[in-house]
Amino acid sequence: MTPKQRLTPRRRALVAKVHIAAKACGQSDADYRDFLQTHGGGRSASGMTDEALERVVSAYKRHGWVESPRTETARRRRDSATPQVRMIYGLWKSCAESGAVENSGKTALRSFCRSQGGADAPEWLAPAGRVKVIEALKAMELRAKAKTAKPKSRNGARYGK
Repeated sequence: MTPKQRLTPRRRALVAKVHIAAKACGQSDADYRDFLQTHGGGRSASGMTDEALERVVSAYKRHGWVESPRTETARRRRDSATPQVRMIYGLWKSCAESGAVENSGKTALRSFCRSQGGADAPEWLAPAGRVKVIEALKAMELRAKAKTAKPKSRNGARYGK
């Protein structure tokens, strides 16, 4: 058994890939440990070296496991660590659905953040800039909803006459 390895981001990713591949292949615990022993030289992924983990991941790939790329949602979730940034993304989506913005893409959001908050992306905004962007998006959404709301009528008159 090797001494415990330092948990670097690279190592964490390799161990995660091994576990994901084992689950995707539907291996039982005994089969998983045999696979690790055969291809990595140990019965536990956490006790292996980085090189052994890479051999195990390569073996899973040879056996048909395909590594799936991260989705846009996962990237956004990773980038949006703070609640305010997640709120900016949510408000932007809501504004797009209500018709307040014509282009609902990430490039348009970045441009909006640059003009309102002074940074090129919601993740890079200072807390004060985030508040400015959030308040601007709330106001835009309110205006869009007010435009689409039906006017109230009195006594059958269309515009309150």
